[in-house]
Amino acid sequence: MRRLTTIFSRNRRGDRGAVTALVAILLTGGVLLGMGALVVDVGRIYAEREELLTGADAAAWAVANQCAVSLSPCSAYTASAQSYANLNASDGAVTVSLVCGLNPKISSASTCPAENTSSTSLSRCIGTRAAAIAAAGSGAVGYVEVYTSTKNPDGSTLLPPVFARALAGGANNNGTPVGACSRVTWNTPTTVGPVSSIAAAVTACVYNGLTTNGTNYPTTVKPIHILGDNAAHTGCPAPTLLGTRTGFGWLDSSDCTRNLTYPSDTAGGTAGVLSALLFTNCTTVLNNAISSGTPVNLPIYDTITGGSAHLIGYAPFVVTGWRLTAVLGLLPQTRSEPATGACTGFEQCIYGYFKPLPRSVPGSYGVTTLKRAG
Repeated sequence: MRRLTTIFSRNRRGDRGAVTALVAILLTGGVLLGMGALVVDVGRIYAEREELLTGADAAAWAVANQCAVSLSPCSAYTASAQSYANLNASDGAVTVSLVCGLNPKISSASTCPAENTSSTSLSRCIGTRAAAIAAAGSGAVGYVEVYTSTKNPDGSTLLPPVFARALAGGANNNGTPVGACSRVTWNTPTTVGPVSSIAAAVTACVYNGLTTNGTNYPTTVKPIHILGDNAAHTGCPAPTLLGTRTGFGWLDSSDCTRNLTYPSDTAGGTAGVLSALLFTNCTTVLNNAISSGTPVNLPIYDTITGGSAHLIGYAPFVVTGWRLTAVLGLLPQTRSEPATGACTGFEQCIYGYFKPLPRSVPGSYGVTTLKRAG
């Protein structure tokens, strides 16, 4: 046993240095450097692009929010895009090479690069603009594209390699251009999906009367009648949901909220006096809106057919008070009625004003949906 142990010990000592020799051979032959170039350098390229894409996404969302409510081309917000892109870079520096797109409220679109129809270019937005616009719904659709690329501390725009220069023929490798693109579309909430709203609706005529056709948004609290003829809406023809010039009508609901998509949706209405359950639910929804100060999405309709309202949009409405009842013939309960201009007697009203949000596309009422589209 002692002799066998000695033999095996000698064999193990004879293997010493084999790994070192193998590493030397692989290093001399360029295999390890080649593997390093493949793993490290290519990995850096994809990590850099991921960072650039994150910055482009943030910048595109920011510019879309600004461009959607302005009368300027999207390229006017390049400085904003640069700021958001920088904030998403690990070194705080990104080149925003281009901001382009279409604001449907002005006549022309700014020129964007050729589309990435084959999805092989990592520096182009995914998919075609036509497909992105079609997915955003019908009507006037806006879009913005933000293009980002590498920016080094010395101002250069090529991502330098770590290992590639050490390989044969790699001395002239100055780096790789890396870029990314993000596209965001916007539109009124049409076919992009249902919008959560309060279960009530107002005629387009009343909206236009209170906002001078969407050009003036006074913050003076106004009553919108649910039950009772509103003399302020004398220019609005009957019938409405209640058959008079009321500005408001309740929509069929079990909890005083609705998820509606126009123009495909219509909604049935009720005659203004709520059930006890709906009275509790609706006053809770209204009280929450009053406490938070957050506007509710108020459906807008143009016509009534068979007792159902045809929806044409949404408008943000700030609720400040209400005067409602669940029993016809009883004086309504109230909350936060205005000192002047309040409803009287058995009239039922909701008080507030339309939020002065600019229209994002022609024909909209201020509520806009944004969607990542490439």
